[in-house]
This record gives sequence, C-alpha cells and structure tokens, in this order.
Amino acid sequence: MIKPVFIIPTILALLAGPALAAQKPKPDQPAPLKPEHSKPADSTPASKVDFSLMDIHGKQHKLSDYRGKWVVVNYWATWCPPCLEEIPELVDFHEAHKDKNAVVLGIDFEDVELAKLKLFVEDYFMSYPILRMKPVARSELGIITGLPTTFLVSPSGELVAQQTGPITKKMIEEFITQESNKAVVSRSGSESAQSN
Repeated sequence: MIKPVFIIPTILALLAGPALAAQKPKPDQPAPLKPEHSKPADSTPASKVDFSLMDIHGKQHKLSDYRGKWVVVNYWATWCPPCLEEIPELVDFHEAHKDKNAVVLGIDFEDVELAKLKLFVEDYFMSYPILRMKPVARSELGIITGLPTTFLVSPSGELVAQQTGPITKKMIEEFITQESNKAVVSRSGSESAQSN
C-alpha cells in the first residue's frame, strides 16, 4: 500500500512543476540582461575604478582605454559549457560593433596554462581581447556568483547592467538601444526645460 505521506508531496510536485518551469528561462532563451539599478553600499561605479589586465599576447588593457564605447566585460572559463555556448554570440557582437560603438573584453577567470589558453582562443575564433585573471570572489566590477558573468559598462564608464548566465548578441544590442533611447529622451527633456 502507498502511504499518503508519499502521495501528497508527489501531487504537489506535479502541480508546482509547470509553475516553476515557467519561471526559469528556457535553455535556448537566456534571461534578459539585468539593469544595474541597485548597488551594494560598498560598490564603486565603473567610472571610479579602473582595472588593468594583461591579455594573452602580453598587452596591458585598462577599462578606461575604452571610454566613449560600450564595453561588454565577460568573465568566463574554458571548462564552462554555458561560456562556450555564448562565445559565437560575443564574437558576432564584437565584430559588428568594434569599429563603431562597442567592444567585448573576455576575462578568462581560471588558472590555466597560457599555451593551452591561446590554443583554445584560436580554436574558438575568439577575435576580441582575452585578458587573464585568477578567480576571486569579487572583481573590480562586482561579485562573480557563477560563470559566465557579464557586465555592461556605458561609454561614460558607468556600470549599467550585469548578467550571470549566457548572453546573446541580440540581448546586448537591445539593451544598448534601450539605454541609448533613454539618454536621448533625458537630454531632450533637460534641453526643453532649460529653454523654458
């Protein structure tokens, strides 16, 4: 005889399953890029911090070197399956925007041999700069709770969004368009207020 203790949790799980599944993003649909509205009291805006990291070719990169462009800062690792899934999206985004308004900086967030990392980057056709950093709980831009983690820094150097989990070219472009439209509306509003 099946005991009622096992039946009730099973029924609850069956009823709750569809509701819980609806809350999770589907694997082919990453969660939307989250605006960075609330920051912890101890956080510092990207405009006040400036990391400097070496790339795999020995060149130093500073976040401030990219002011005037949107900067997608992507923390990833070679062993991370979701990171590997998003690499083509980041390559496509970087190639479409690098000469215009945005760049991608990939930060390899693991302890891996340089020769192995260079071969990996070549195999995955990663055309954006790959910087190296040993894993830490908190980067200059914020806490890294999992990989991949992506931060979006505005042309003025402000941290405007963060995403833990895979990201797509479309998500980044839609967020930048939305933020750019807000800036235009904000400027228009302040200009009309000054003219009155």
